[in-house]
Amino acid sequence: MTAKEIVELSAANIKADISSAPLLDRIYKNRGLTSAEDVNYKLADLLPPNTMLNLEKAADLVIEHAFSGKIIVVGDYDVDGGTAISVAMEGFKRLGINNASFIVPDRMVHGYGLTPSIVEMAGKEGPSLILTVDNGIASFEGAKAVKNLPFECDLLVTDHHLPAVEGLPDATVIVNPSQPDCKFESKALCGCGVMFYLIMAVRAKMRERELISSTINDSIIELIDLVSLATIADVVPLDKNNRILVQIGLNRIRAGKVRHGIRSLLELGGRTVDKVVSSDFGFTVGPRINSAGRLDDMTIGIRCLLAEDREDADRWANMLNDLNKERKEIESEMVEGANEILKDYDLSKMKTLNAACLYSGDWHEGVIGILSSRVKERLNRPVVCFTDTKERRAILEKIKKENEKHLPSRKVLEALYEEAGNSEIKGSARSLPGIHLKHILDKLMKAYPDILVKMGGHAMAAGMTIRYKGLKEFSLLLNEAVASDAEEGSFSDLKVVDVKDIKSDDITLPNAELLRYAGPWGQGFLEPKFSGVFHVDSFKMMKEKHIKMVLSRNFGGEVFEAILFNYTDHYDEDPEGFVEIVFRLDLNEWRGRKSVQLMVEFLQPYDKELKNS
Repeated sequence: MTAKEIVELSAANIKADISSAPLLDRIYKNRGLTSAEDVNYKLADLLPPNTMLNLEKAADLVIEHAFSGKIIVVGDYDVDGGTAISVAMEGFKRLGINNASFIVPDRMVHGYGLTPSIVEMAGKEGPSLILTVDNGIASFEGAKAVKNLPFECDLLVTDHHLPAVEGLPDATVIVNPSQPDCKFESKALCGCGVMFYLIMAVRAKMRERELISSTINDSIIELIDLVSLATIADVVPLDKNNRILVQIGLNRIRAGKVRHGIRSLLELGGRTVDKVVSSDFGFTVGPRINSAGRLDDMTIGIRCLLAEDREDADRWANMLNDLNKERKEIESEMVEGANEILKDYDLSKMKTLNAACLYSGDWHEGVIGILSSRVKERLNRPVVCFTDTKERRAILEKIKKENEKHLPSRKVLEALYEEAGNSEIKGSARSLPGIHLKHILDKLMKAYPDILVKMGGHAMAAGMTIRYKGLKEFSLLLNEAVASDAEEGSFSDLKVVDVKDIKSDDITLPNAELLRYAGPWGQGFLEPKFSGVFHVDSFKMMKEKHIKMVLSRNFGGEVFEAILFNYTDHYDEDPEGFVEIVFRLDLNEWRGRKSVQLMVEFLQPYDKELKNS
């Protein structure tokens, strides 16, 4: 294995003390903070709603339909979409709006967003207002379908994704911080966050017009645990506004002010409510809710989040937990399949590989996004994983049955093979910093509409549909497009840390506790990383893929417990001798005993004599 270079962030030359703890002060400055106010998270410091384009118009529209007609909320099948629906439904209820219901697309049947088929489904309930959450900004055909309903129906789009190059859909009102001319300073707000801002605006207007009954509790701070969860689970950048939303949510949860569903999911994941941190959303609660949309129906996740008693919440949470276990098994099999495909890649020629496209018709459509992330980590390149659509699988089944006949029809087979070539496959992509997937795919779709049928997403993650016969060409086109659009250093495999060769005196329990709660950490405000050289005193495998180690700085000196997850995905040999690692400081609590645990993210052999020569 070629040795990777580990570099240390150079803290900005800022005289003001952000934290009285030297290590944390350095880390905060590494994150670009300039004053202690940057980590003072108060609800009053949230960006004002009135700076969000069309938010007041959207509030007026909701109120217009609040007490007559019917409101149908159309969401997405991920955590952000599920929490956004939950905020809408609970928020409306708190404001005395009881004529709203929701629907979630089935990814296998309807695809993503406000599709014509979803509009048709919603239309059967006779809505006067269709409200999208976490989708709709590129739903041109869906917006047309709303206009073509046989009765009058308004369309309110709330979203946070980037608009398409063609412009905006024909909706009554659009609320999206990323749309042109919106002066809302945070473009990083998630879909659930946008819906939370809309509920704030609706409440303000209803109070102003004296439309809220004195008999109901219109407090909406109880919704912030949902926004906190969505912000972390949707991996949006943690700018100051998002950090406020996350931290206030975490503080309330630690104080016991948490909904039953989140409490149940935390406890199923072995987490305690009073010690919850942002990573618990990302690695414990989020994946369990996401498993519903990946393998079954996001409605299960929404019912869990909206459960009004613990027994009901536990029932839904256990269903989510079982789905998550199934998802892990499917993911493991898919990773094995991807590793087999990668054996055909000449990884020694990575300079000519700018993006990788992998395909298997057997992969589960709901899990290919996770698979793309895993392969991206291995290759350090943008990755798209494709699988067959339901329609393509049906065509292939017809081909199989025709071939099984004693005398198959050549004419029928030719027609079926042509149909199979024109059939669609679905892909999920993950990117690297400095390589904007959405912009790249927008250009490709405009230039090659016969290959790239549809797409949507963010800079770092996107979904798409292409024609099977264009897979090879698309792979080449994406490789070229990434090469020309990537920012300098995007493919750098440098390991960047806050402190290189950290002193053992800094690897302490107080520092581990301090850093654990000093966040919230997440995308764009990463958890602190360190590096150091250690000796592997012993190790053992866990579940045949993770590795637990006992490390020391010197023989017979202080020892540290360490763990590296998914070790077998990246390393072929057992760790031995001296190793250089990149790690995060964490706490290990077992039977009332606390100790420091190193969460290793990267490991490489270290030759002391060579380094010191």
